[in-house]
Amino acid sequence: MTEALDRVAELERAAIAGEEVSASELAAAREEARIAELAARGRRERDAADGARRQQEAVAQAKRDVAAMLGGGVTDVLLPQYDAAVRALADLMAAAEAWNEKLQSAAQQFDQAGIPSRSVFHAAPEDLDKRNYVYWDGGYQVQSLTVDGNGHVPAQPAQWVLAAIRETARQTGGLSMNYHPNIENQLRGDDPSQLRDRT
Repeated sequence: MTEALDRVAELERAAIAGEEVSASELAAAREEARIAELAARGRRERDAADGARRQQEAVAQAKRDVAAMLGGGVTDVLLPQYDAAVRALADLMAAAEAWNEKLQSAAQQFDQAGIPSRSVFHAAPEDLDKRNYVYWDGGYQVQSLTVDGNGHVPAQPAQWVLAAIRETARQTGGLSMNYHPNIENQLRGDDPSQLRDRT
């Protein structure tokens, strides 16, 4: 385009200088310059359109990539883990309840064998063997059972579940939540003694 404009300027200067320039020659140069200008404009518009198309394609590809990366969203990613965690906590509660049933059954075996026991409402019998006895609450539920000097106590299922959640929080820096104290602080409490004593 610059070359065509230069040719028009050259012919106009020549005409101003009194040189002979034909109208058709000047008109042809101007038309050539106009065609060059239109061609340049067309290139710019096509380049802009190509750039816009490439941008649209990049946006569409990014959307496809992100959709593929995220899949079904939090439902696909977290719900299976959540379900597994709930099952694990339910299993922990069931294990604590099964332990309590086993401890109650063991205490009843001691009672049926005639091994002296203690109770919340009664003084310890004189023949109580402090290495082997059951300590009952008022409702005939075992509070502790000692066999061969080893003490066993019932589990508190909720205490074990809370302890598991607190331990998860401890291992992950407290499990902070937006605008709330972290879970470890919210669930303060005593862990089961078996966890405190574990080495």
